[in-house]
Amino acid sequence: VSGDTGAWIEHSTCGCNFWTQLCTDYPGLTCDVAAGRCCGSPVTIDHNPHCYCEFSKYAKDTLGYQLQHADSCREAAIEKTTANSGSERNALLEIRSALGVPGWLDTALGDTPHCEWFGVSCNDAGLVTAIDLSSNNLTGSLPSKSFSSLRMLTSLNLADNKIFGRVDSFYFYQLQGLEYIDVSKNSLSGEIHVLLSPSVKHVNLGNNNFVFVDRFPKFKQSFQTLQTLDLRYNAIVQEVSEVLMDIPPNLRELILTGNSIHGALPDPLPVLKDMRRFIMNDNSLSGRIPAISSSFPRIRDLDLANQSRAENGGLSGSIPDVWSNLYECEFLDISHNRLVGKIPPDIGNLPRIKVVNVSNNSLSGQYIPAELGKLESIEIFDSRNNNLNGSIPAELGSLKKTSVLLSGNYNISLPAPLSLCFVPGFDLKNDSGLCPNERNVLKEFYESAHGEEWTESEHWLEEYSDYCSWKG
Repeated sequence: VSGDTGAWIEHSTCGCNFWTQLCTDYPGLTCDVAAGRCCGSPVTIDHNPHCYCEFSKYAKDTLGYQLQHADSCREAAIEKTTANSGSERNALLEIRSALGVPGWLDTALGDTPHCEWFGVSCNDAGLVTAIDLSSNNLTGSLPSKSFSSLRMLTSLNLADNKIFGRVDSFYFYQLQGLEYIDVSKNSLSGEIHVLLSPSVKHVNLGNNNFVFVDRFPKFKQSFQTLQTLDLRYNAIVQEVSEVLMDIPPNLRELILTGNSIHGALPDPLPVLKDMRRFIMNDNSLSGRIPAISSSFPRIRDLDLANQSRAENGGLSGSIPDVWSNLYECEFLDISHNRLVGKIPPDIGNLPRIKVVNVSNNSLSGQYIPAELGKLESIEIFDSRNNNLNGSIPAELGSLKKTSVLLSGNYNISLPAPLSLCFVPGFDLKNDSGLCPNERNVLKEFYESAHGEEWTESEHWLEEYSDYCSWKG
């Protein structure tokens, strides 16, 4: 790379990733080429000033290199002021033509201001700020280029339609104020570049046919702004380490349910201090579960269930021990895997936990942790279909409002603690071996006859004692 080569480089997603890495490793003219590949060079027809401006700032501030062409930031600022009502109306008409928008087809629209069209919201200057055409039977290929004329757009909702084709991030990235994008429940396909606009915060791409998630370029402003990303139920076939590579650091919610993402989770996981929901159930992950607390200290919902979509799939090894500092965790589901070993007692120190599901694994151990009985907020504890053995701790009997699910563990010692047999949500309360009916009747008799006032009541209501040994 030499001379003024960077001025004539056209945009290329594949080239962007390759040259950005070279730029990072060897700052210099490689960065000019990278900027062209990612954003289109200043003299090319596909030049994106805002993207180029962001790359220029990244190269200078992070790598100490000044791009040869540094006027794009001024161009980007000017570009935002060029929005006008006439061009926006024409863009909406192009969108109408491409997607057959009901309510925009009526010839009676005539001279009706486009700000009064169904699903269109405008600011005081008559410029489009939001479009909501969800669940509206739109059909056609997504006209990405037409949307690029709506320079003041902040919210776009096209969910639950019949839109197909690819999402061209190059055009969407010209919308500097676009923060919310929902194109879920359509038939969009191909690879997807998630950082669709400079200011994007919330992206919902779920229930489509995307097959590949492109890398997250660190130079883009939206690398810092993205907060939620939903890619559930697509056709993504990638290594999980590739999907999580250079993940945006301020991400709060990541949903990847129902894809074919495979391989072992990176250990350690990327540190995402604000991550609240990490949802990856119904994929093909393997290997061990890394320590969660050091990477996601504010996690609320963690779902890694059912990693068996591929042969020999499923998380394996033991469950990590350290959980007690996850003060905000409410939902933990690691069911339907190949986990072994014990249930960590530390799970009993999660103050806000509502659901713990470790069912359908190969967990074993001489006891179920008594610490679980301290969980005042828990609503469901599910450890069905494992290899747990030993006595059920009496502390579980204090979980009066909890569904305690233990069926399918055939080596549990008899009987169950008496108090647990009177927990309405205990799934084995009608098992005569664990909860003998005569013992239950005697307990009810004791309470109705004010047994606490009896002169002698030795052994009565003891959690595990043979009721035939109770006094009298």
